[in-house]
Amino acid sequence: MHKITVSLGNIDDAIRQIEEYEKKVQEKIKEFLTRLLEDGANIAKAKIMELDAIESSELQDSLQYTLYKEGNKGIIFTDCSHACFVEFGTGVRGSASPHPTMPWAYDSNGHGEDGWYYYDTKQGRVRFTQGMPSRPFMYETARELEQKAVEIAREVFSQ
Repeated sequence: MHKITVSLGNIDDAIRQIEEYEKKVQEKIKEFLTRLLEDGANIAKAKIMELDAIESSELQDSLQYTLYKEGNKGIIFTDCSHACFVEFGTGVRGSASPHPTMPWAYDSNGHGEDGWYYYDTKQGRVRFTQGMPSRPFMYETARELEQKAVEIAREVFSQ
């Protein structure tokens, strides 16, 4: 609790104290969000491993976070082209193990149980798949951050 004493003789001093307090609060908000973003990116990387969603390190390596200049919001993101397929799943296997929250078009090409072949440019060979189940690494990261947010806020704002 921060107290400011105001009297007719010290209005300018009270204004200065309020401005200093506001600056400290803004710094704490930035620190809190940075901690959430850092923890979130680390949790997401761990979730990829935990959910066995790693064929190469491309998805893990692509995870990033940004704190916007306003300092009151940020985002954890990936620019990996197959991240959404890992998160939501694909094909008949994905429809049997759907994402916890979002509707997603599984097997929109009508492959069904037959699966399909595709050319894997990274491995330079043709591969077969019936799709893959949802491995919601970002969804689970968000749920875990919700649980940690109060603890992190207490640490940051009680300093």
